[in-house]
Amino acid sequence: MKKNRGFTGILIIGLILGIISGKIGICYGIVLGMAVIFMVSLVFKPHLSLYVLAGYSFVDYIFRYSGGLVSGLWDELLFIVMVGAFLINLIVTSKGFEYRLTSMDMPIIVFGGVSIFLLLINSPDMYIALEGARVMLQHIVWYFAAVNIVKDKNIAKNVIKLLILITFIISLHGIYQYIVGVEIPSSWYDSAESGMRTRVFSIIGSPNILGGLLVLVFPITLAFGFNEIKPFKKIIYFLMTMSMMLCLVFTFSRGAWLAFCFVAVVFAILKDKRLIIPIVIGVIVLVIALPEIGNRMLYMFSPVYFASSAKGGRIIRWVQAIETIKTGPLLGVGLGRYGGATAMRYIPGSVYTDNFYLKTMAEMGVVGFIAFIFMLYRVVIESLKTIRYAEDSDTTNISIGIFTGLLGVLAHNLVENVFEVPMMTSYFWLLAAIMILFNKHITNKGDCDEKEYICS
Repeated sequence: MKKNRGFTGILIIGLILGIISGKIGICYGIVLGMAVIFMVSLVFKPHLSLYVLAGYSFVDYIFRYSGGLVSGLWDELLFIVMVGAFLINLIVTSKGFEYRLTSMDMPIIVFGGVSIFLLLINSPDMYIALEGARVMLQHIVWYFAAVNIVKDKNIAKNVIKLLILITFIISLHGIYQYIVGVEIPSSWYDSAESGMRTRVFSIIGSPNILGGLLVLVFPITLAFGFNEIKPFKKIIYFLMTMSMMLCLVFTFSRGAWLAFCFVAVVFAILKDKRLIIPIVIGVIVLVIALPEIGNRMLYMFSPVYFASSAKGGRIIRWVQAIETIKTGPLLGVGLGRYGGATAMRYIPGSVYTDNFYLKTMAEMGVVGFIAFIFMLYRVVIESLKTIRYAEDSDTTNISIGIFTGLLGVLAHNLVENVFEVPMMTSYFWLLAAIMILFNKHITNKGDCDEKEYICS
């Protein structure tokens, strides 16, 4: 009887979609049909939304390429659909829901509360302030979604594997761009760097953000390689890691390079200090094989670079940010009003600060900055706990990979507004959630340690 009802339901849905397709066209009908199938699937398996989130870079590119209203709203719609499907799942399966508490809840809630407080008392333009608050808070919400949807390590690992695969494909595309010498704007390099042929950006659109993505994912890929027992799969993971590292080189993003060096050293210290030797050898070989790498790094320490940067580059932007901080040290100048995309859109004469921490302090003052740094500090501390108390070597390796990747993003934010990019912020908090869940609280069967979490 239940099978007949299910078949009848599918038949009715198919008939309705067929009629709609006749009105709006077969292509739109197919897209609508896929959307319906996806939403129905989410009802029974809410964690599928995290696979879409792992594919953020691809999905966002598709929507940006197609244009339209949805191109800027798809991630918000995904979150709404996911929450709706999750609630329907509770009703359909008659399961009760108990929120899964984590050690990161309070730091995130405190930062959110401080942000709302500053929004209410220090917003010369409420529309700009709301947009600025959205940039700071919206994508952190993925943390809460992930910790309550992921039920076992296999789901978490599969989500990470999809992120690795997508980043690998992007890296191959970036390498291809370097080979063909893709054309780039002259603003992407200093006029004194005449030897630069190109900078790769793949589907991300920015060499610096592509570099940030690669810095985040390459240590995780390397960790999966260490975990593999089968030689063929181990080689595949190591080849993917090499592809990402090579693409990172071709971004010619100095900030991403410095973040990579930091990540590589920390990874080696946590995993095996002997890895530092091949890392150093690899860097030397790259500099010899590609002289433009050494030239670009050496140029950063030249008087010409300092003069150029002090005139219209990062140095002058950082100095201006510090001066802005002095005008409102306690509460800042207001959310969305300095150094980022929101200010660029709505306030004439605004420029990117290229340092997310200075931007945050300028907008939110010491009060907001302390709350922000405390939240990130707790991510670091809880990640180290996960590594220390990991129940097996596989979890230890993956945790080291995720931790160092997250550290790379934090380091990169010193010279780039990485957290203003929705893709990067979403990935950061998705991986932070998985890192927290790895802290001996979920097993391969999905059981939680009830001493630490309230399990659903």
